[in-house]
Amino acid sequence: MACFTAEERTRLQVAFNKIDKNRDGFITGKELKDLLARFGKDISEARANEILTKCDPDGTGKITFEKFVNGCAIALPIIKAAILLVAAFHVMDADGSGYITSSDLKKLASDNNVDVPAGKIEELIAKCDQNNDGKVSFQEFVHALITFIKANA
Repeated sequence: MACFTAEERTRLQVAFNKIDKNRDGFITGKELKDLLARFGKDISEARANEILTKCDPDGTGKITFEKFVNGCAIALPIIKAAILLVAAFHVMDADGSGYITSSDLKKLASDNNVDVPAGKIEELIAKCDQNNDGKVSFQEFVHALITFIKANA
């Protein structure tokens, strides 16, 4: 069994549940394909099933939460970071549109009783929004985080 803290397992469960769209307790090739498509990576369902096979030693074609956790542990440094990024993105994407908008961030601030000065949220969106469509995609979100980390390292 993989060694994750209770908090990490909770985050992994949140990520797993976001992928498991039909809530049957399994991630299927179709669900993996749909997840990757939401983040701009189009693959065939056959390719998604190939990827799942690497985390599915039983050959069921489905990934349970425990298999998901164990698969994450194999590539721990990279997977943990990716899962946390996806979970963070989903928290900020309040409406589930696949983008972070100023409305999403205003709701997040309001829900957490955080007072943000007028215009700061729009300024943040503008800094992250590479294609100037007024919203932040997952790719733009990751790019902004990497840029921030490099600038503050």
